[in-house]
Amino acid sequence: MLYFILIIITLIFTHELGHFLASKMFNVKVEEFGIGFPPRIFKFKKGETVYSLNLIPLGGFCKILGENENIDNSRSFSTQPAYKKIIILLAGVAFNFLFAIILYSILFSIGLPSLTDFNSQDIYQLSNIAPKEQFIQINKVQDNSIAKDLGFKVNDKILSFNNRTDFAEFSTFLKENKNQEITLNLENKDITFTNPDTLGIYYTGVNIYQSSFFQSIINSFKVCKQTIVLMFSLLGKLFTSIFSTQINTGVAGPIGIISITQSIANLGFIYVLSFAAYLSINLGFVNLIPISILDGGRVLMILIEKIFNKKILNKINNLVNYLGIGFLGVLMIIITIKDILKIFK
Repeated sequence: MLYFILIIITLIFTHELGHFLASKMFNVKVEEFGIGFPPRIFKFKKGETVYSLNLIPLGGFCKILGENENIDNSRSFSTQPAYKKIIILLAGVAFNFLFAIILYSILFSIGLPSLTDFNSQDIYQLSNIAPKEQFIQINKVQDNSIAKDLGFKVNDKILSFNNRTDFAEFSTFLKENKNQEITLNLENKDITFTNPDTLGIYYTGVNIYQSSFFQSIINSFKVCKQTIVLMFSLLGKLFTSIFSTQINTGVAGPIGIISITQSIANLGFIYVLSFAAYLSINLGFVNLIPISILDGGRVLMILIEKIFNKKILNKINNLVNYLGIGFLGVLMIIITIKDILKIFK
């Protein structure tokens, strides 16, 4: 839960920081910049802006003068030209993408692990990035097992088996070589033994991606681009699956993300960071969807006003907003119900 809260606060803070800095750049008044949702824990005022820390740690906000109403003030959002409004609105999305690129750049530089079964491509291979290293990692050694007696330990890395590195065939290799003498080459030792019916280890494949600093930046852009491409291709299918009777839709809400975060946290902090980068791209992408209360929907409304050179009436604008809130509310209820059903399935 702690990692989930930290990730959400960081990503929302990054998003709202984009709106904040863009507003300041255009001299649009920011009334309050808050982390979390009210009630307030404490606040302080610097210049004309109130900065607050709030009790509910599941978001944040940047309150801009005239953002949701027409205010006749030269520093109001509502009186700004269309291009400034669009830049302010899209700055949050841009900062989410930028945050992911920075985080991925650091991770690629130090070595980014990715779990795999070696039979399918992960997001990095789909981005045309080749792993620097591949191995099998032991996640659990059963008590009173032959593996325990042989000295296998959790986090041991199997670098090859009988000098083979076609790891996708490792499971088949163990099954086809029962009662045969085999050698597993570990990171710091080799273990030769007669392969039993049950060895007593649980394992997963791991790809390690590592590159120079400048190549890491390039790789980060590749991953960001590929993630967005995949989300575009899946968008229609996701909406269809959400409203189907299937439980495993591939879509997760807050409860689902908490569960995923807890599982990833058990793997190590570096996996948490890569998951945060992935979620940051997701948050940026979702905010581009043209639903009225999201940044993408608000940009669409501004473009419609610009194209037809006519201000949208407040009644129409409010109605569209209510419909957008209602749609997202229903969507979140359905996703949350399916997240709960997954837990008890």
